[in-house]
Amino acid sequence: MPTVNKICFFVTLFLSFFLLTFCQSKEKVYADYYNFEVLSLDSVNMRKNWNLLPHNLFDITQEKINGEEFFSIKPMKDNFWGIFLPVSAEISQSFIVKNPEIKNKVWVEISTKGKHIGASKLHLKGIDVLGNETFSDAFFLKDSNEWQILKHSAEIPQGTNEFLVVLEIKGGTTIQNQFFSLKKDVKIYLNENYLPNLLLEGVAYKDEYLQQAVSVPYNEIGKQLSEMIADKPAKVIAFGEPLHGSKEFPDVFFQFFQHQVTHNQVKKVFFENSILEAMRWNRFITDQNSVFALDTLMKPERLGLLDPDFVKKILLWTKEYNKKNSDKIQFLGIDCYSTGFIRETDLGNFLYDINTPQRNPLLDTLFLKLDFSSKQKTLEVLNFMEANQMQLCQLLNEEEYEMIHQYVQNISQFSNDNIPVISPEREMWMFQTAKRHINQLKPDERALVFSHWLHSNSLHLQAGKGAKTLGGHLLNEYGDDYIRIGGLAGEGTFMGRDPNLNLTLGRANSPEGSLTYFLGKKKENNLVFSSMNAPEIAMFPIYGAFNTSSSICQVVRIKKTIDVGFFIGKINAFTPSTQIKARQLEELTQSILYRDRKKHLLSQQKTN
Repeated sequence: MPTVNKICFFVTLFLSFFLLTFCQSKEKVYADYYNFEVLSLDSVNMRKNWNLLPHNLFDITQEKINGEEFFSIKPMKDNFWGIFLPVSAEISQSFIVKNPEIKNKVWVEISTKGKHIGASKLHLKGIDVLGNETFSDAFFLKDSNEWQILKHSAEIPQGTNEFLVVLEIKGGTTIQNQFFSLKKDVKIYLNENYLPNLLLEGVAYKDEYLQQAVSVPYNEIGKQLSEMIADKPAKVIAFGEPLHGSKEFPDVFFQFFQHQVTHNQVKKVFFENSILEAMRWNRFITDQNSVFALDTLMKPERLGLLDPDFVKKILLWTKEYNKKNSDKIQFLGIDCYSTGFIRETDLGNFLYDINTPQRNPLLDTLFLKLDFSSKQKTLEVLNFMEANQMQLCQLLNEEEYEMIHQYVQNISQFSNDNIPVISPEREMWMFQTAKRHINQLKPDERALVFSHWLHSNSLHLQAGKGAKTLGGHLLNEYGDDYIRIGGLAGEGTFMGRDPNLNLTLGRANSPEGSLTYFLGKKKENNLVFSSMNAPEIAMFPIYGAFNTSSSICQVVRIKKTIDVGFFIGKINAFTPSTQIKARQLEELTQSILYRDRKKHLLSQQKTN
C-alpha cells in the first residue's frame, strides 16, 4: 500500500505540473490601472500592441554615482523587448546610456535576434534643442538566430550641454525613429518602451526647468484643467481632439465638461457633429420626442468617431441637470455632415421623425420638397421655409427652425451640396454656425467647443498652406476671449507657434492612436500643452516638444518657460477605417429609409 500511495502522489504531482505548465493560456491578461485587456507575449503581436504595454513591467530607481543622481529604468520581465521595429528581427532590452564615468560619450546597448530586412543600420544621432544635429554615428545590425548584444557609442562634441538622442533604425524601406532626451549632467539609463507608460502614472522629473514636479490622479485631470482656466474671462473655451478618434480621454473630456457647466457658466456646448444630431440630442435631454431614445442616439454608426462612453455620460448627466435647473444646457452641432454629407436625406428623416406619430401636412410638404441637387432647387426649399416661418417655428421650435434655415442657406451658397470633408468652405460653415450662437450668450455665459479642427491654419486644406480652420476663425474673431485646449501637432500650432493663444495643445501623429499629453505653465501665466506619441515623449518632457513625419524630427524650443507640469495619458488603439465603414453603412441605411418614406407620403397624397 505505501508503494501505491507513493505512485499516486507522484502521478498527482506530475499531472499538476503538466496542467500548470502546458494548459495555461499563452496570452497573459494584465489588469492594470488603465484596464488594458490582453497583452500577448508573442513578438509579432507585441509589435502591433507596443502601446498597450501595462505599467507594471518596469522598475525605476534613482541612484548616485560620484555624488551625482541618475535614473535607472529597467524592465521587470526579461521577455519584453524595447524597440517597435516592423521587420523580422526581434529586439530585447535596449538601452541608451549616458555613461556615468565617460562624460563625453553616449552609448547604446541593444539585444537583437532574427533576420534584419535590407541593410539594417542603427544610427545614433544627437540633436540640440533648436533641431540642429550635433553628432552622428551608425553601425549595422547583424543577423542571428540567437540573442546577441550589440554595443555602440558616439562621441559628444565639446560644449554640447544638452541634446536629444535619436536612435534611428533603417531596414530596407523601413524607417523608425526612437527619441530620447539626455542632459550631459544627468545620468540616465533608459528603456524607451517603458518610460511612456511610467509617465502615464503621473511621474514628472524635476530639473532646472521644472521647479516643481506635480503628479495628478487620472480621475482629477478634467477638474484640474477646468480650475486652471477658471479665472480667465474667455467667452469661448475649445477642447480639441475628442472627436478625431476620441478613444483617448473620454473621462477627462466628461469631467472637464461637467466642471465647466457647474462652475463656469457654460450654457452652449458645440460638437463637431451635424446640426441635426445635436438637435436629436436636445430633444432627448428635454424629453421632447420619444422617437430619439438613448439606444437610437447611441448607435455607433451614428456617432462616427465620437466615443460612445463620452456621449452617453454627457447626455444622461445633462438630462438630469436640465431637469433641476432653469438655465438649460443646449447642445449645438456645427458641422455640415455627420454620417456622410447630410443632403436632404438626414434632414428629411429628422423632419419625418419629429412629425411622428401624428403627421402635420406642412412638415410633410417640407419633407417632400427637400431637394439639394441644384442651387435653384435648394433656393426653392429656402423660399418655402421663409414663407412659412411662423407655422414652422411652432411645429419645430424657433431654435431648430433657425438652425435648419441656416443649414439650407449655407447649402444654397454652393452649386451643389458636395462640400469636401477637408475644405475651407466646411471650416467657414462651422465657424459661422458657432459664431451666431456664441454671440447670443449673456455677458457672464460661456460656450464650450469640442472639435478637432482647432489649429489656426492647416497644411492640408484644399486651399493650401495657411487656409483658416475653425480654430483660426475663432482666434481671429474672439482673440483674448478664446482659450484652446487641443489641436493637431503638425499644423503650425505646436508649442508656442500661436503666441496669442491662452492655451495650446499639440498632437503628434501616431499610427496606433497612442498619446501622452504634457501640461505646463509658462512664466507669462499662460498655460501650454504639448503632446507626443509614446516613444517620442521619453525623457524629453520638460523643456521641449517635437513632431515626426517620415523620420524628420522638429524640435520646438520652449526652454526655461515652464514653471510647473504634469503628465496625463490614457492609451487606446482605434481603427478609423472600421468607423468610416460604419458611417457609410448608416448613410446608405438613411438614404433607403428616406426614399421609402418619400414614396409612402407621395402615394398617400395621390390616394387623398
